[in-house]
Amino acid sequence: MKQKDACCELQIKHLKVEDSGEYSCECGDQKTTATINVNALSVTFKHKLESQEDEEGGSVTLHCELSKPGVPVEWTKGTQVLKSGEKYQMKQKESVSELLISKVAPEDSGDYSCVCGDQKTTASLKIKALKHSAPPVTPKQEEPQKEKAKKEEGREGQGE
Repeated sequence: MKQKDACCELQIKHLKVEDSGEYSCECGDQKTTATINVNALSVTFKHKLESQEDEEGGSVTLHCELSKPGVPVEWTKGTQVLKSGEKYQMKQKESVSELLISKVAPEDSGDYSCVCGDQKTTASLKIKALKHSAPPVTPKQEEPQKEKAKKEEGREGQGE
């Protein structure tokens, strides 16, 4: 609070929504009151999600940054809200939100979104199936002993 001559000034630094309310200045039997309403700034995405491509089997992390720290977000795949568990892990540190997807498979491909109030950022994830190489096909060869036995059978049938 500052006073210059007959004027008093109240300055509120780092204004927050919680600072809303009634403020009064009293001098003797005189009093004046003012009501202050502090509106919250809407949260925006400073860094949006980026689309990714990866191969199945590993883990993928999607991340974005909000304009305010500690604001709750919701992660979705298409229209399905994701819950934290074995497959999905959500992390938030300061203003950065992350979604870790474990053991990705081709069916994890799709559009993922981070939603905060009326703000949303979306990115596509494409998971490629690993190409499993089949062993080379070689023509079957009979074992030399079996071939020898067949020849002998043929001779026995002729000598009788």
